[in-house]
Amino acid sequence: MFPRQVGERIGGYRKIHSYGCEPSQRIFGRVSAALIVGAHIYALVVFGSTFWIDSSVYIALSEALKSPQGMAEFYHEGGRWMFSHIQPGVSILWLCLSIFNETWRWPVLASCQHTIAVVALWFTFCTINRYWPTWLHLVPLTILILLPTYQSFHNALLSESLTSSLFLIAFSACLRIGYEPHFQKLNIFTVLLVIFLITQFRSYWGVTVVLMLCCALQRRRLILSAWMPLLLLVATSAATAFPVYRFIQTGQFFLPQGGMNSFITGLQVNPNPSNKVREVFDGLEFPPSLPASVILSSGLNLRLTLDIGHFWRNGGLDDEAINDRAERLGKALTNDGLEIQIRRVIYGVASLGSTMVYSLGDPHREIFRGMTMKAMMDHQNYYYRWFGWISGENYQRYLDSFFGSTSDLPPFPFSSLAAAQIKKAWQPYLSSNPSSYLRDPVGFGSLPPDVWLASGFAAFLILIVRLPFVAILFFLAVAVAFCAAFSFPVGDTRYANALIPFYLVAISIAVGVLSRDKEPQVVDTAA
Repeated sequence: MFPRQVGERIGGYRKIHSYGCEPSQRIFGRVSAALIVGAHIYALVVFGSTFWIDSSVYIALSEALKSPQGMAEFYHEGGRWMFSHIQPGVSILWLCLSIFNETWRWPVLASCQHTIAVVALWFTFCTINRYWPTWLHLVPLTILILLPTYQSFHNALLSESLTSSLFLIAFSACLRIGYEPHFQKLNIFTVLLVIFLITQFRSYWGVTVVLMLCCALQRRRLILSAWMPLLLLVATSAATAFPVYRFIQTGQFFLPQGGMNSFITGLQVNPNPSNKVREVFDGLEFPPSLPASVILSSGLNLRLTLDIGHFWRNGGLDDEAINDRAERLGKALTNDGLEIQIRRVIYGVASLGSTMVYSLGDPHREIFRGMTMKAMMDHQNYYYRWFGWISGENYQRYLDSFFGSTSDLPPFPFSSLAAAQIKKAWQPYLSSNPSSYLRDPVGFGSLPPDVWLASGFAAFLILIVRLPFVAILFFLAVAVAFCAAFSFPVGDTRYANALIPFYLVAISIAVGVLSRDKEPQVVDTAA
């Protein structure tokens, strides 16, 4: 056999082998759908009802939404200071669930959130396989659906589940806008709808999707088309819809604000303020029982912060002035030198999904009021597992403490009613099994979230070279999330819940593109 014939046979074998590794859309769609649906049904059952203390605030707001009097009471009695950043999406969802009997509310909520997550995952991975086909996409998909921290939030009344699902849908639609040979308006309308909806859950994710759609339109050479005014209209409407409704109900118009929360987080990030900051505090009046020196040395909790707000109101300040003063104090604390900026960067990285960032430095160095670097890393690792419902804790005890008389949240309008509602709805479905085996059979939940962050970063480096457009979308999501955490320094891995699925999606795309020679090309650019 001549060398040329050998080469032809080898080349033919490679083509056949390559084709065999590329699943058709129909087969991949069926296999991935079976995998996704099965895993979500399993998670719905084994996790049972999950929760966090914030759930009571969302339920309280849903009660306030029922009448102008309720809205006025909610925001007048501390809501304007503490909860003006809360978007209405979760509260509206609970309001819709109120048509069901209390024992049906959690099953309906969890089933709906899992269903939307199933659709989002299926749409996302089918989109990826559409442009970079390979069976290897099933590996990151399987990891994601077996990850406890991803699945547990679908069983909770919080914003994480729908935020992550809506974001994946928007990202996939942006991929189709950028890579589909023939322009389809449905993809743009899908993203516009997501912009409006996701803003009602977490506003900064709305900013992310707006920027991603701008990039997709630019790639399609439609950035100066009629789609841009429509995008601006939808984005503005999404950001102002709830403030306008609130104004109609209460006569007060205001956008989301940090308010007193800025004051609290400023004291947490800066437990040892400079003399310049102390002078700012000394120039203001505080309650006699809570002088500036005590505040700066001990920090504040929600209850004490509300006491300060009422003291300032009795002194003649309106709610807007109280929030402005609190935010000025918060900014003075968070801009108090280079050391504080380093802490804010660390918090920002933690909110992207890193607990190991707290191991970079002196473990005895104070990074958070009353917490060293080592203590903070242990704290973050513990709560990462706690939110994954695999910490081995007795979650019944937390249900009682979060929504009972000993709750860390101060009394606020409708708080008692909200606590009673969630206890009645959640209690029958709370799993009493402390074992984490059923919820984390493969052990992915025992890995620190840094694994997914590092994998996503490695995928990003590949995408920069091979798929710059996708790399830009990835960068926008991470950059906006980081900026949000940096500007409002909280530093909690819980805020990475919508990013962790995205990291695994980025890994999937990187694997797919490495198995192909070219990037998909846009053929038709006509709108």
